Amino acid sequence: MKQNCPMITQNLNVKCQNYISKLKTKKVLKILVMVLSFAFCVLSLKQAQAQTNSTAYTISPPIQELEADPSETVTYTIKAISNQDTPLALQLKIFDFIVQDDKGTPILIADELKDLTPNNLRRFSLVSWMTPEIKQFSLKPREIKPIQLIINIPKDALAGGHYAAVVLETLGASPEMQAKSLEAVSGMGTNAQLASLLSLRVKGPVKEDALLKRFEAAKQIFELGPVDFITEIENLSDIHIRPKGEIIVRNMFGKIKDQLPLEEKNIFPYASKLYTNKWNVGLGFGRYSAQIKAAWGSGQVLTGLVYFWLIPWKLIIAVLVLLALVILIYLSIHSHLRHKRLVSDKNLREKEAEINCLKQKLNQLQKGPPRE
Repeated sequence: MKQNCPMITQNLNVKCQNYISKLKTKKVLKILVMVLSFAFCVLSLKQAQAQTNSTAYTISPPIQELEADPSETVTYTIKAISNQDTPLALQLKIFDFIVQDDKGTPILIADELKDLTPNNLRRFSLVSWMTPEIKQFSLKPREIKPIQLIINIPKDALAGGHYAAVVLETLGASPEMQAKSLEAVSGMGTNAQLASLLSLRVKGPVKEDALLKRFEAAKQIFELGPVDFITEIENLSDIHIRPKGEIIVRNMFGKIKDQLPLEEKNIFPYASKLYTNKWNVGLGFGRYSAQIKAAWGSGQVLTGLVYFWLIPWKLIIAVLVLLALVILIYLSIHSHLRHKRLVSDKNLREKEAEINCLKQKLNQLQKGPPRE
């Protein structure tokens, strides 16, 4: 009996250790499951929040262009569209906007910053003529709500372009709107804001002028294609313009090699727009020309001409080196053959001299000794 006690005690210890190990494993698994569940919930919440912020609602149309006479009243409609399954509280704001960079980015002008706007840009203001039918409203899930805006054009309104942005934002968000740039004119803006850009042309005589400020190839000499062209057009008109044209590439013989269409973009008054075009050419050689023709306004055309070179110098060097090697090999072989021929001619002359000498001796022997 005493002999069996140590064995029983040992078995009990083993079972206890196994039980404790199982408890620890279960505890670790429970903790791991809780951590993973928490992480999944956090990620899901962030994803849902991001999705809500980016697609909760949209505005249509993203861009609207109108035309009217002085003293005329114009009514147009935008649509606020809910993209979620819960109600939304929104507010509508209207801002003047200007464009000052060469990318066409509209900049919203807050009321407190209007006095800081340059005088030549204030004449394009539109917000003071606009009155929305509602400024705050709710959207039911998946609702499409039309909203009317009334534009009362003054009698003394300046002819030309006037511009405004109708912005929707969630009610109570109160984001700072001081000169905030929209990320795009397709309706999506920063901080869950959405904007519909409005362009109103007041009829009447306007100043129309534009300048081809820059037209050049990225380099003067290219080894290989592609060839990049950079174009900058400045609008000096009282109305936005939308140039349409192409870049014609010709080789040194005047043959057209390609025609690159110019992207159609609106250019805000007294702003510039930058264009980039790429000629996807591989191998070429010689002097090329590129001519731009861009029609705008009421029949005006901007033109420009630039020259550039395509010189595949690495290929040319490789060909010259190969040609030099071929010439060297040819000269070496020619020299060797010439030397061999000279040696052969020399040996032949020596043999001929020996033969002639032997002939002379033979003739003397045949004649016999000289008589006395």
